Amino acid sequence: MEQVPTTKEHIIAEAKTLFTTQGFAAISMSMIAKEVGISKAALYHFFENKAAIYVTVIEDVFLAIGEVFDAALSASPQDVPLTDVIEHVIAVGMQEGNVMLRMDKCSLLGEQVHMQTLFQDFFQKVENVLAHYYIEDTKLATHVFLNAVHGYIKWAHIDSDVVDVRTYSNYLATLFQKK
Repeated sequence: MEQVPTTKEHIIAEAKTLFTTQGFAAISMSMIAKEVGISKAALYHFFENKAAIYVTVIEDVFLAIGEVFDAALSASPQDVPLTDVIEHVIAVGMQEGNVMLRMDKCSLLGEQVHMQTLFQDFFQKVENVLAHYYIEDTKLATHVFLNAVHGYIKWAHIDSDVVDVRTYSNYLATLFQKK
């Protein structure tokens, strides 16, 4: 029998799959340990509880999206159009699976100071990107941007007849342009 690596990365990958398919509440430490192929005690060596694993999963998703934003901020808006940024954010969201869609169903997210800080930092990064593209009222635009991206990802997971990402990204970018 082949030995499965017991790294933190492997734990996170397996936990992400479980969280995306079943949600935070339905998953236990025992289920994660079983999926990873380690004992529950060994799992506790890496993480103090299920919430710590979930927070790490969400941090990884935000980090991946943050890399898209960092690339946009380091370039001229003329060199990297907002449409490209939106398209890349959606692509990361699609790649990360339903974990992004299940975040809003996790009661942990509104109660943990760390998660609140993580969300605030993420919102600030989105605001900075939108300001970089000369978008006015960045607070409102941030909510529109994130809800539209979240909605597209959810739509694409449900409906195979969804409009292509590029068309959607182009349209969303036009909503932010000055008239």
